[in-house]
Amino acid sequence: MNNKSPDLTLIGPTCIGKGFMTRLLVDYFAEAYNKIIGVISMGDEVRQRFKDDLDFKFNYLPMVKAGNFVPELEICPMFAKRAQQVIGKCNMIVDDGFCRTPHQVGYAYENGFLGEGSVTVIMHASEGTCLHRFHDRNKRNGKRHEDETAFRYRYRLHQDSLDAVQRALNTTTKTKVVHIDCNGDLEHTVFPDIRAAAEIVGIKEHARREGG
Repeated sequence: MNNKSPDLTLIGPTCIGKGFMTRLLVDYFAEAYNKIIGVISMGDEVRQRFKDDLDFKFNYLPMVKAGNFVPELEICPMFAKRAQQVIGKCNMIVDDGFCRTPHQVGYAYENGFLGEGSVTVIMHASEGTCLHRFHDRNKRNGKRHEDETAFRYRYRLHQDSLDAVQRALNTTTKTKVVHIDCNGDLEHTVFPDIRAAAEIVGIKEHARREGG
């Protein structure tokens, strides 16, 4: 696998809004620039595999429900498989939910992501903000009584690994790292900043490669 498409990586804790930002980006780039965004959403990939692979579900669903992440030996090949499906078929790739560990950062870089011209957005929000979004999402999905314990554990896993992930981004990749405060209204306050970061990748870099 060798990605040559411009890429934007979104890194942030659970329920910060990475998936929502990705959906807004897909719609925005299609409408404003007639460009196609390929999405690598590891959350979607894991959920789909739970439906398709009973052994995977048996081995890892209890772990995920407890707040843990799927182990590297499983998640890295899943990232590679999804990347192969979108490479060469879009103007830009958005990675939502990989690069949670230094190992994943290195794996992505070795496979053509996080290189020159790419942007990585580190999304920051308080635990309270993400918890509020957690409850809103569960209400929309009919899961009003879902336990907060797994959410809190997963949020803190992200916070505990963030310094090491940032060091890996700064020392082993060529990506431009942008920090965005995501405590405000997602659509009207946060998205304009995410969109600006994406335009660095999807418009300026794409034009440079085309000689524009």
